[in-house]
Amino acid sequence: MSMAMDTNDRRVPPTARPAIWRDALPFLVFLLIGGCCFLLYWMVDGRRETIDVSRSTQDMLFEDYATLSGHEPDAQEKKKIVDSYISDEILFRESLRRRLYLSDGNIRQRMIDQARFLIGGSPGDPTEAQMRAYYAAHADLYRQEPEISFQHVFFRTMPADPVSILLALREGTDVKGDDFWMGHELPSYGASMISSMFGLDFLHALEKAPLDSWSGPIRSSRGFHFVKVTARTSAIQMPYDSVKHEIEADMTSEMRDDAIATEITRLRRSYDVIIQK
Repeated sequence: MSMAMDTNDRRVPPTARPAIWRDALPFLVFLLIGGCCFLLYWMVDGRRETIDVSRSTQDMLFEDYATLSGHEPDAQEKKKIVDSYISDEILFRESLRRRLYLSDGNIRQRMIDQARFLIGGSPGDPTEAQMRAYYAAHADLYRQEPEISFQHVFFRTMPADPVSILLALREGTDVKGDDFWMGHELPSYGASMISSMFGLDFLHALEKAPLDSWSGPIRSSRGFHFVKVTARTSAIQMPYDSVKHEIEADMTSEMRDDAIATEITRLRRSYDVIIQK
């Protein structure tokens, strides 16, 4: 009975099992390395970008070449043209990958402007009724701004005796100051023009200065001025017919801005915006 059990029971002894794992280990390592290689290929090669040089693109490139050179490109020239296009495309994508546009303000602004143009599109022309309604609702936009006419004697630096100069001017005596590039009589200058040329404080001083009497010196962004205001014109509402084209342009611009704002709102949902405090 005992002999029969010894003969039939041939199970693998426990001490022999580690040898099986030792024999299988190289195969498992091979599978692991192979899997890593496949994963690496999928990450590097499986996601390769495609540069598709379509037939229409080639025709455009060859047409541009013919226009500039005066003859159709032969086979060798065509290959060179296509290779050059591919090289430029690779460099362009590389510049995007490296985010070079962030370090060049001009490139960044051109890209933004182009995106605005593509998103904003070309809104339809507003109707006559819509333009008249816009004119009525935005009357302040179509008012001719106040104008001031004045004479001035200009000094680059504060004169030594400003009181004597002012008295002389009020008595009608000619006073020679420094040359001024716009001259010494400035008729019918709009408020915005005066502010941009001399500064806002100078404009406010002119608005308060007495008519037909010398005053000063008034300091500006350019120097010091003795001034005599000769006329002031109040803001005037411009007639609809005289600003019709401006209204159309303003409405078109506003519709385009609305379209851009709507699209930016939609796109912003895809971003996590963090504003550093």
